[in-house]
Amino acid sequence: MELHNVPFTGIVPIPGAALLFGSGLFGILAIVKLRRS
Repeated sequence: MELHNVPFTGIVPIPGAALLFGSGLFGILAIVKLRRS
């Protein structure tokens, strides 16, 4: 996965931070979906 090609990653100085941020979002979305069901 080339995160450098994603415009949004331009906001995050560190590519690793983008990965953590993305994982956090997916985690939150998963929890919300589980709680709603």
